[in-house]
Amino acid sequence: MIRALGNRTVAIWSVVAAALFMRLFRLSTPNTLIFDEIYYVDGAKDLLKFGVEVSANKPEFIVHPPVGKWMIALGIQIFGDNPFGWRVVVAFLGTLSILLIAKIASRLFGALGYGLIAALLALFDGLNLVMSRTALLDITLTTFLL
Repeated sequence: MIRALGNRTVAIWSVVAAALFMRLFRLSTPNTLIFDEIYYVDGAKDLLKFGVEVSANKPEFIVHPPVGKWMIALGIQIFGDNPFGWRVVVAFLGTLSILLIAKIASRLFGALGYGLIAALLALFDGLNLVMSRTALLDITLTTFLL
């Protein structure tokens, strides 16, 4: 029984390691801003420089929560103003979402095996992967909701 639990725990952590690899591999590619990164990276830079967003002080941007932009700003602060810095914290949050999905499924169904299945399904979910590799707010929200 204990051995089976240990094997499943190792399997879940292996899935999390695979998720981290999938999210960090060539994270700097493409080396330009894509999709709405244009807005969120600018907002993150404003937060670092001024403490508030000044370039996007329009009604259509006010509704976006600042936590995701603060997460992007953290990556810029640590790794610099480059594609890796813009995306790395979101990639880590995407990896954390895989672990949280595994934990929730394990507790919900009362077995680590179900957590492993849920983690595998989340690992290969294309939307989770793509959103975890871009400096957008979606994965930040998803992770904090989990």
